[in-house]
Amino acid sequence: MDTVGLLPVIGVEASAFHRGHPGAGWIAGGLSLSILTGAVYVVRMSIGPWLNHVDIAHLLMGVSFWLMVRGCRPYVIDPRE
Repeated sequence: MDTVGLLPVIGVEASAFHRGHPGAGWIAGGLSLSILTGAVYVVRMSIGPWLNHVDIAHLLMGVSFWLMVRGCRPYVIDPRE
Protein backbone atom coordinates (compact mmCIF):
# COMPACT_ATOMS: atom_id res chain seq x y z
CA MET A 1 0.00 0.00 0.00
CA ASP A 2 2.92 2.36 0.58
CA THR A 3 3.77 2.14 -3.11
CA VAL A 4 0.52 3.86 -4.01
CA GLY A 5 1.63 6.85 -1.96
CA LEU A 6 4.86 7.13 -3.97
CA LEU A 7 3.11 7.35 -7.33
CA PRO A 8 1.82 10.95 -6.94
CA VAL A 9 5.22 12.09 -5.68
CA ILE A 10 6.94 10.47 -8.66
CA GLY A 11 4.42 12.23 -10.91
CA VAL A 12 5.14 15.61 -9.31
CA GLU A 13 8.89 15.10 -9.65
CA ALA A 14 8.56 13.99 -13.28
CA SER A 15 6.46 17.08 -13.98
CA ALA A 16 9.07 19.27 -12.31
CA PHE A 17 11.75 17.63 -14.43
CA HIS A 18 9.85 18.45 -17.60
CA ARG A 19 9.50 22.06 -16.42
CA GLY A 20 13.28 22.26 -16.09
CA HIS A 21 13.86 21.93 -12.35
CA PRO A 22 17.39 20.68 -11.75
CA GLY A 23 17.61 17.37 -9.94
CA ALA A 24 13.94 16.44 -10.20
CA GLY A 25 14.70 13.63 -12.64
CA TRP A 26 17.21 12.12 -10.22
CA ILE A 27 14.65 12.24 -7.42
CA ALA A 28 11.95 10.67 -9.60
CA GLY A 29 14.41 7.94 -10.60
CA GLY A 30 15.30 7.23 -6.98
CA LEU A 31 11.66 7.01 -5.98
CA SER A 32 10.93 4.73 -8.93
CA LEU A 33 13.78 2.47 -7.90
CA SER A 34 12.20 2.30 -4.44
CA ILE A 35 9.18 0.63 -6.01
CA LEU A 36 11.45 -1.94 -7.66
CA THR A 37 13.14 -2.50 -4.30
CA GLY A 38 9.80 -3.39 -2.74
CA ALA A 39 8.99 -5.76 -5.59
CA VAL A 40 12.33 -7.56 -5.21
CA TYR A 41 11.66 -8.01 -1.51
CA VAL A 42 8.07 -9.21 -1.94
CA VAL A 43 8.84 -11.82 -4.63
CA ARG A 44 11.95 -12.93 -2.69
CA MET A 45 14.28 -12.61 -5.70
CA SER A 46 17.65 -14.16 -4.88
CA ILE A 47 20.84 -14.63 -6.85
CA GLY A 48 22.22 -17.32 -4.56
CA PRO A 49 22.52 -18.33 -0.92
CA TRP A 50 24.93 -15.46 -0.21
CA LEU A 51 22.88 -12.76 -1.96
CA ASN A 52 19.25 -13.22 -1.01
CA HIS A 53 16.22 -10.93 -1.42
CA VAL A 54 17.04 -8.91 1.69
CA ASP A 55 20.59 -8.20 0.48
CA ILE A 56 19.43 -7.22 -3.00
CA ALA A 57 16.72 -4.97 -1.54
CA HIS A 58 19.29 -3.22 0.65
CA LEU A 59 21.62 -2.69 -2.29
CA LEU A 60 18.79 -1.17 -4.32
CA MET A 61 17.78 1.02 -1.35
CA GLY A 62 21.32 2.36 -1.20
CA VAL A 63 21.29 3.22 -4.89
CA SER A 64 17.82 4.73 -4.54
CA PHE A 65 18.99 6.91 -1.65
CA TRP A 66 22.06 8.01 -3.62
CA LEU A 67 19.87 9.02 -6.58
CA MET A 68 17.62 11.11 -4.33
CA VAL A 69 20.58 12.78 -2.62
CA ARG A 70 22.07 13.50 -6.06
CA GLY A 71 18.78 15.11 -7.04
CA CYS A 72 18.77 17.33 -3.94
CA ARG A 73 22.27 18.69 -4.56
CA PRO A 74 21.13 21.59 -6.82
CA TYR A 75 18.94 22.86 -3.97
CA VAL A 76 21.61 22.83 -1.25
CA ILE A 77 23.33 26.11 -0.48
CA ASP A 78 27.10 25.80 -0.56
CA PRO A 79 28.44 27.10 2.80
CA ARG A 80 31.69 28.14 1.13
CA GLU A 81 29.93 30.85 -0.89
